[in-house]
Amino acid sequence: MIEEIASNQYLEYGSHKDALYGTKIDTIRQIIASNRTPILDVEPQALKVLRTREFSPFVVYIAAPNAINIEDRDGSLQRLTRESLLLQNIYKHFFDFSVINNDIEETVKL
Repeated sequence: MIEEIASNQYLEYGSHKDALYGTKIDTIRQIIASNRTPILDVEPQALKVLRTREFSPFVVYIAAPNAINIEDRDGSLQRLTRESLLLQNIYKHFFDFSVINNDIEETVKL
């Protein structure tokens, strides 16, 4: 797998408990070739690879909820909201649709 990573065969990769994992670009191609639609949850940097004529993704950005009216004792929701806004500002030109996840039930319906 390390050789495949070095030769850019992975869209994304990482490690967990000393095990490597990732999403191979050829796997995405195989799914598309079989007339299926891959649904990917990727880091924003991967959008630069996916946003091509070959893949033609429909990118949905799910933003963090508005922290104003929600109890946030440890400040983690405020951090999440700040990070979400930063990502949105940097990568918004890749997004086809954005939704704020204020209510999970409503977000899923969209």
